[in-house]
Amino acid sequence: MSSEKMNKMLWLALFGVLVGPSNCTQLGSQIMMRMNKQAMELVCQSQKGLLQDAMKAIEIPNFSSGLALRVNLLNIFGIQIDTVDILNILVKLGPENKIQLSIDARLHLKVKVLQDNLEFTQKAEILADVDFSKGINGCPALSTSACKTILGKLQVILSGVTLIPLDLLQKHIHNILHDQLCLKVSSVFGLLNVQLGAFNALTVFSPATQLHYTLSTTPVVMSEFIDLDITIVFSFLGKVLNLNSALAPDHVPFPAQIIPSGPVLNLALSETVFSFMYTTLQKSGIFNCEITGRKVGNINLLTTAALNTSTPQINEKYPNSLPITLKVVVTEAPKLTLDVDKMEMRLPSSIEILAVPSFGNAQSLMILRTDVFLNVTLNIEAEKLSSSVDLIRNITFALDMSAVGSVNVSELQNLIVPLLMESYLLHLNGVLSIKMSLPQLFILKSHRPIVSFQEGFVLVTFLLELPL
Repeated sequence: MSSEKMNKMLWLALFGVLVGPSNCTQLGSQIMMRMNKQAMELVCQSQKGLLQDAMKAIEIPNFSSGLALRVNLLNIFGIQIDTVDILNILVKLGPENKIQLSIDARLHLKVKVLQDNLEFTQKAEILADVDFSKGINGCPALSTSACKTILGKLQVILSGVTLIPLDLLQKHIHNILHDQLCLKVSSVFGLLNVQLGAFNALTVFSPATQLHYTLSTTPVVMSEFIDLDITIVFSFLGKVLNLNSALAPDHVPFPAQIIPSGPVLNLALSETVFSFMYTTLQKSGIFNCEITGRKVGNINLLTTAALNTSTPQINEKYPNSLPITLKVVVTEAPKLTLDVDKMEMRLPSSIEILAVPSFGNAQSLMILRTDVFLNVTLNIEAEKLSSSVDLIRNITFALDMSAVGSVNVSELQNLIVPLLMESYLLHLNGVLSIKMSLPQLFILKSHRPIVSFQEGFVLVTFLLELPL
């Protein structure tokens, strides 16, 4: 793909969520992650258990109604929150990168007064502003910037014979809950940040390659969705590969469009991501392979004698036929074309043909040059990406060097191409079955993702649900 076309790629045309057709987004990252409001609500719903445990752990001190003639009128001991029910969690995405959270909870309290065991319920609404930011390590981070608690009246559900000043007890409990409920909500977001801390963890991509993700900018919170610009970083033998200068796209505005409703997380993977991925594999050398007669099943035509029709002088040099080996090397970074409904890859390659005597070193007979044109299919399973390929164009050769005189390249193709199609494709698909971890924010269950090819990017749609 030319640099001009690269600069004009439109790789997020499908990435709006439930917004009007006049909206557009400036996009230039390698990966855009978008989660809609329902997905963020699902994230919060997944933390119900933590919220309930945190609120239940609030300690409420003993209560005394005061003194009369230096005698305690009433002491209440063992005030404890027995159970907590999170009734509802609502999320509103607001300006200034804030997530506005509303949590409705019902607390079941037990207290002891003299010989009586009393029970109460306390309804509470916690309203919190949560900032979504970029941490110093490039991970997303959540923090509460404002919080308030609205408490209803303390309701008696089990009373005793002892009369108690309910208004004073309510005031006592409210004084504790006003601060503590907000602190507990804040602590749960702290635990969520532990999950988010794994966002930029190193993962193995190939035997010599690792990768990690980092946020390019601060997440952008809009009224119906949250956008995260993500950069992918590959390391080969511990050294970061710097491929950005040639491959990074420009910022281009994109019209928003509607995608399926419900909790949805989208990943738009730019052409750059795949260029990085396949170039990393090419640089590691694992696209290269050697083909011998033993690699092509029942077909064993790889001998010097088999080259006689295309290379007449070879029998003079090798009167006794020797086995030959095809040494295939991808000489340049793979060239990608990513368009609507298809991804194609071109592998610029050289094929060295060597005679292999029983003793001694292999002897180079000739070097051919070719381009291998492939159709790419993407597979996503358990949030990991792999590829497979098939040939889409006949392979043709150009002769770079010959140590055995003249070569009829057309005749040679008739012998070599069937072997390449069988053995080399098998090798490539083995290499491309390596799984690349995709960026993840939270631990949620997803249905099998929907993958679509667009001009300049691949759109992956995850329909989310709570884990079992």
